[in-house]
Amino acid sequence: MAGCLGWPVPAQPVKAGAPVHGAPPALIVQSTHQALAPHGAGPAMAAQLPGSVVLSREGDDYSMFLVSKCVQDATNRYLTTTALPAPGTTCTD
Repeated sequence: MAGCLGWPVPAQPVKAGAPVHGAPPALIVQSTHQALAPHGAGPAMAAQLPGSVVLSREGDDYSMFLVSKCVQDATNRYLTTTALPAPGTTCTD
């Protein structure tokens, strides 16, 4: 897992682009401590997709769907019903 740390360039802040109109709200899943995907990247993307929600997962991995029942449940619910979790939801498992 530590192989990504220091990968040849440091992480840079993410700047949100213009909002995307006409797209459905998205579920954006983001770990809280990924080395090269700062947690701020999720809210930046959500800002571009009106109505979208960031589901945070406490941790530093990229395989959240494989290891977190909370992420699995929220993702499956979104994919089958388009229901989003409440804004600010954080999975801790």
